[in-house]
Amino acid sequence: MGKSIGKANARIDVGSSKARRTSFIQDEKGMFVDGLESMARQFGMQRRRFGNGWCYDMPESRGEGWIIQMSPEPGLFCVSAWFSTTTSLSYTFDTDKPCLWLFSVSKGRITISGQGRSDRELKPMNQVVASSGTPVAIHYSDEELICFDAMIVFEEYIHGRLLAGGGPETAFKPGEARLWTEPQINTPDVLLAMDELKWSIRKAVTPLPYYYFKCGEILMLIKRNQEQPELIDKRRADHVTWDNKQRIFKVKDAIDRNMLEPPDLSRLAALAAMSESKLRRSFKLVYGVTIAAYVREGKMQQAMRMLAKDEMSIRDIARACGYECAGRFSAVFRKIHHITPSQYRKSFDL
Repeated sequence: MGKSIGKANARIDVGSSKARRTSFIQDEKGMFVDGLESMARQFGMQRRRFGNGWCYDMPESRGEGWIIQMSPEPGLFCVSAWFSTTTSLSYTFDTDKPCLWLFSVSKGRITISGQGRSDRELKPMNQVVASSGTPVAIHYSDEELICFDAMIVFEEYIHGRLLAGGGPETAFKPGEARLWTEPQINTPDVLLAMDELKWSIRKAVTPLPYYYFKCGEILMLIKRNQEQPELIDKRRADHVTWDNKQRIFKVKDAIDRNMLEPPDLSRLAALAAMSESKLRRSFKLVYGVTIAAYVREGKMQQAMRMLAKDEMSIRDIARACGYECAGRFSAVFRKIHHITPSQYRKSFDL
């Protein structure tokens, strides 16, 4: 990640929005080497080496969780975040260089402001933020789990390294991302690529050049979707109306409010005012997973939070998540997080 990571020469002040501000740190070539480190440090997070990247742990006084960052080269950052805070957090990134942020949001309210536009809350799917060289402010809500993955890439890196030597078919500028539509960045192959990126970051054992190639793959998949819209499935049967989407959002909120003991399917169907079969189909079309899979993964997210503390045994955590058999709980946890509960707990020296 370079020698500049720990520098404190980022510009920090307090704006009218009370959000902290910093400039991305640059190396001697003018490329960016800091990523989310300045933000993590200003949130009071403690840095530690994690595989071939860095992990920033949220202090108990402010909340819990972590941010993991991989930076194979200056100008490219791959991030996975999982944390909650007792107070809302805001941060403004100052940069005069065009850059692209591709978020994959799983949980939590994350609001983006700046770019001369009104505040924008990121949806629980792939979302893009394109900066033309102006500040980008991020606001994280309090008292709820924030879970997202992101790829941050600067225009100088795209042309100077990532796509250097490519022909016209690879020409790309971050500003073009403003024309991307939600269907174009949420096709199954793009979702899969972002999911692969997430687990490579969290396992932290993949050689760093992987992120260089994965970033190029994701950008070119989206570029293909933009240039060949006929490849995107637009069948009417797979269309969810705006009104039905609002109902599905309410269903998700009801599940999130009590993830360990969510309402049963009949109550959720009544809340959405639709049949159980239509609810199941609509939920999967909106979020890409079944209700059962969403609840299962949500419980395993809650399990991660409980495992990070030594107040409960793994057997007790399994029961809290609805599993009488600790072995079955461990198998599900490993399938979702690619690590066993005991291995995850040991990472906290518990």
